[in-house]
Amino acid sequence: MRKREEHSRTLATDSSRINNPISRDRHEHQCRICSHPKRDEIERTFIAWVSPVQIAKEYSVSRDGVYRHANVFGLMDKRRRNVRAALERIIERAGEVDVTAAAVVAAIQAYTKIHSCPAIS
Repeated sequence: MRKREEHSRTLATDSSRINNPISRDRHEHQCRICSHPKRDEIERTFIAWVSPVQIAKEYSVSRDGVYRHANVFGLMDKRRRNVRAALERIIERAGEVDVTAAAVVAAIQAYTKIHSCPAIS
């Protein structure tokens, strides 16, 4: 019986986190990125599809902190809309790694379609 109670409490706690996300004020008070002197740069690099692991190393913050910060401030949606930056990174590195010609062509085609669509930028 005790395990069921613990499981129910865990489920209730998890659902309350989903329904009641952390407040911005509380986040800003505890977040190392919010108080970081290069906060704007960190946010821009995240939106430009730089790896959160790389961001964490470069700016001496935690990877999880990068994700938490991004979630609180809606950076995940901005990043998703910025697919163009991710494709540009793939195209730029085509000469540095072993990739198939088909992969490069597919990336260029996707980039061209996105670049010609004014709704996505």
